[in-house]
Order: sequence, then C-alpha cells, then structure tokens
Amino acid sequence: MRGELEPDIDDAGIARLIDEIQGYWRNNPAVAFRLGWNGVDFAVSSDDGESEAAVGFWHQVVEMPTVLAAVTFSDQINAYSLRDGTVEALHGLESLGAQISLESFATETDLVADTESDADYGGITNPLAYLYWVPSDCDPDPALREFAESLVERDDIEGGTVEPCSQISLGLPSGASLAEAAPALRAELDERGLDWFPVTLSTALTGSYDTHTAAVTPGDAGALAVLSVFEQEGAPTTFYELDAERMLSITSFETPTTELIALISGAPAAAALPQIHLEGTPVTIYGPLSALSGLHAQAVALDAASEAFGSIELGVDSGAAYFDYEVGSQPDVETAAADLRASGATVGRTFTLRQQNFELYIIDGVAEIADPNYTGADWMLAFIEVWNAAN
Repeated sequence: MRGELEPDIDDAGIARLIDEIQGYWRNNPAVAFRLGWNGVDFAVSSDDGESEAAVGFWHQVVEMPTVLAAVTFSDQINAYSLRDGTVEALHGLESLGAQISLESFATETDLVADTESDADYGGITNPLAYLYWVPSDCDPDPALREFAESLVERDDIEGGTVEPCSQISLGLPSGASLAEAAPALRAELDERGLDWFPVTLSTALTGSYDTHTAAVTPGDAGALAVLSVFEQEGAPTTFYELDAERMLSITSFETPTTELIALISGAPAAAALPQIHLEGTPVTIYGPLSALSGLHAQAVALDAASEAFGSIELGVDSGAAYFDYEVGSQPDVETAAADLRASGATVGRTFTLRQQNFELYIIDGVAEIADPNYTGADWMLAFIEVWNAAN
C-alpha cells in the first residue's frame, strides 16, 4: 500500500501516520506500507527506530534532483535515475552511509515501467538498466570507480550489474558480437590497470543474458580468441560460458557431441584451455582438447553397451551416469554392475551413479552409498554389494 503525502506535512504528522499504520498491522500483518512524494518513498516499519531512520534518509533523498524514484529503508536505499544523472545520484546516495541499489536507465519510459514492475513484483533485474549495488562499507579502487561511472556514457553495452567492490557483469545488445566485444573490453581494462578485477560480458541468444558469457577479466586474455568459432558461418546454436579460470562449457542438447568437438577444435586457442565441457547428444564429456575424442569414444561405448545407464558424463578423472529403468520396476543390478565393469569407465576415475535424489560413488574401484540414511535405496545397496563382491 502506498500513500502520497500532503506537501505541507511535518514530521509530527508523519509520525501520526506511522502510528496508525502500526495499529492497523495488529489485525492485518501481511500488508506493507510506503509513504512519500512523487515516487520517492520511505518504507514504514513496525520498529520505531527503523521507521525513523528510513524517514531520515527520505528527507535527504527527496532533495536529490537526479534521483527520480526511490524507496528508503533503515539501512538501504533503492533508487532510480536516468543515465545523465547517474553519477551525481550515486555520489549523493553514497554520502548517506546506507547500502545503495541504484538503477540507471536510458529513457524515462524504461524507468517508469521498471519502477511499476518492481512495486508489483518486488524487484526484477532489468537488462536495460545498469544496477549499481554499493554496500555501505564499499570504497572502490579509484580506477575501478572511474570505469564503473563511465559505463553510463557508452552505447555499446545495454546494461548490467555493477558491484564496484566485488564484480561487474555487463550485457551486450542482442545480436552484438561477443567475440569482438570481449577482447576490445579486455584491452580497455588492461589499459586502465583493471585486469585483476572480475568483469563478465554476456550477449543474448534467446532473450536471456546468460546464454553467451565470457569472463573478460581476470584470466588469460588470449583465451578470448576461442569465442570466434561460435560466430562463424554454419556453427551450431549453443549456450556457452568461458570462465575466469578459462574453463569453457558448451551446451547444445540437440547437437551431436562429435560436432561440438569439431567446432571447438577449429579454434587454435582452445588447445591451451585447461578444461572444455561439452554437453551434446548422446553424451557429455569434459577435459583438455587433446583428450576429448578419446573420452567421447569411451562414453559412447558405455552408452551403447548397457541399457542400465543413461546421461553419461565422462572426464579424465571423474565420470557419472544415471540408472536408466522404468519407474516402478527394479533394475537388474548384477547386469548393470557387469556392464559398467566391462566398460572400463570407472578405472582411474571417481564415478558417480545417480537415480532421482540417490547417489553412490565408486572410488578406487570400491562402491559406497553417498548417504547411509537414504530411505528406499535398497536396490542401490544391492548394486554396491554386487559390485564390491566382484572385487
């Protein structure tokens, strides 16, 4: 519930309204209240001290011309501004000593739509906005602050989350080239001396801003060259992420895993990546580029050799599979154990077998249940008995 205050109300009048709201809450505790002027509000609390602190922040925020909407709480301020007023708004809000959430928009239409959505649904990240999240104890590196504030002046980045004391995640406009933008941004961050700070860049594929993602910094700048293979003509549609440790994950459920191997093999920089995770059909494999073909052959052999297992995942020193059987039936644990042993997939690996919420591990050739307190895992215990007896 929101109340627009009379322009001439004083603090005594505000205090009386808060008292009435607190009285209303005795019988209606599920209703939240905000009071304010022209979209700049404070949240009413059942605690008098918290309400007093929120009102104190509110008095100061309403005097800030570049804060176009806000809600003040006892220890946090959620505010909204336009791009050209963001830096002034940010500096003013930071001076208050509260935790700051400031959304910055290119147009007033976007700002109004977002404030209405936040009021209805409790706040949703908007890809068209820069969200500046600044804890009360955050004192950013000067070069980092300058970069964070410069973002509102550029049109090659659509929005993102800016946490200047921990990380920055930025989104490109739909259709923009991540393969071009990521190295260019890395060069800029290197020049600013910010190669140590986590900055991630993403672009949309199907409306989601995490479908194509690359850690621009930190990490080996040369690894960003692998991104070009995903944008070459004829490349399969994939979801991918290159993280700061230069682990690359590629997902395309309808694409043969062999095609994903061929795709990434076309990037010379891929040979230097410590691990490449490929999730295609019919199997998932992960390891350095040089090991992928061998892992694929072994995983496919296990998938074809036994009807007991599905969703095969295989890496250099670990692997996993799901027990594959009809609900209500009992798996043939003796056949399953024999097929798995014959495949050689568990040799030299920690191997996990899963079914629903159950897991068992095979470590150094010995099987054990993940949780001895599982209820209904009798057949899994039977598999362990058969497996270990064969040792």
